Amino acid sequence: MPILLVSTDLMVASQLEGAARAAGETLVAAPPARAVASVAERGPRLAIIDLAAVEDCATLVAALRAVLPEDARIVAFGPHVHTARLDAARAAGCDQVLTRGQFLQRPGPVLSGPA
Repeated sequence: MPILLVSTDLMVASQLEGAARAAGETLVAAPPARAVASVAERGPRLAIIDLAAVEDCATLVAALRAVLPEDARIVAFGPHVHTARLDAARAAGCDQVLTRGQFLQRPGPVLSGPA
């Protein structure tokens, strides 16, 4: 099953595509408006949310949880200065919330983590 990246940042998508390939995974990127449809089409085991691209994390997480496989994880990342968005992602029930730097410096463990 692929990994879903919810982002509008092509640089992030490109960087994570390489990391996913190195981990033997497939990455599918979708903007927030297409995220739920992408899940329904592909059934990923991991959804990664770029908080810089999402206005309402709680609504997106709830919508993803409704269509993701039961054992799928949701990971969110965002700029360290956006503490309110990071806190909102935690409150929304993301399985893991990281700063952008934490995630992009070492995406491998997140991408290959437990299903």
